[in-house]
Amino acid sequence: MTPRNGFSLIEALVSVTVTTMACAALVQVVYGLGQASSSAISTTVARGICQQLMDEISLARFPLLADSRPTVRTMGTVPSRLEFNDLDDYAGYVQSPPADRHGRLLGHLALNPSATFIDNGTSPPDLPAMNRFVQEVVVERIQQGTGSTWPVATSETGFRRVTVRVRELTAPLAISETGTTQSGPLPQSLANAPIITQSVRIMAYVPPAP
Repeated sequence: MTPRNGFSLIEALVSVTVTTMACAALVQVVYGLGQASSSAISTTVARGICQQLMDEISLARFPLLADSRPTVRTMGTVPSRLEFNDLDDYAGYVQSPPADRHGRLLGHLALNPSATFIDNGTSPPDLPAMNRFVQEVVVERIQQGTGSTWPVATSETGFRRVTVRVRELTAPLAISETGTTQSGPLPQSLANAPIITQSVRIMAYVPPAP
C-alpha cells in the first residue's frame, strides 16, 4: 500500500472549523477588552470634569442675604459662569455638552497659527462620549441633624451641601440651564441618564476676621 500524504477532506474541514471557532472567540475577547478600555477612559474623563467643576465652586464665596441671581452671559459657545460669584449661583446648573467657566465646550479647544487656544466648537471632540456628558449641580441649604445626618433646611443655617454630577446620555443633547433660566422640568432623557460620577461637599460660612 502506498503511504498517504496530506489531509483528507474531513480532516481539512475539522481543522477549518476549529480554527474558525478559535478566531471567533479571540475576536470576542479583543472586542470586550476594547469596550472596557473605552469605558475606563470615559469614566476617567468624567471624573476630571466633575472634579474641575467642584474645585471651581469651592472658590466661590458663601451667599449673602442681599445677593441676587447673576445675569448669564454667553462668552464662548454656551452661557458662561463668569457671573457666578457665590455658591447659590450654581444651584440648578445643567450643561451639555460640558463647558468651562468661560462657556467654551470642553474637548473643542484647538491651537490656532498664533499658538493660542481657540474655541473650535464646530469640530467633534477627540472623545465621542464628551458630547453625551452632562454637568449637573445641586446646591442645598442644610442643617446638622442627629449623628452624621444633614437634613435639608428651609431657613438660613450657614451650611450648604453641593453635589456635582456628570451623567451620560444615550445621544447628544444641547442644553444650558441655570437657576435663573430654568423654565420647566428637565427632559426625561436627562433625568433617566445614568450618573457616571459625582462629588459631594458640605460647605460652611466662616465669618471674616475682625
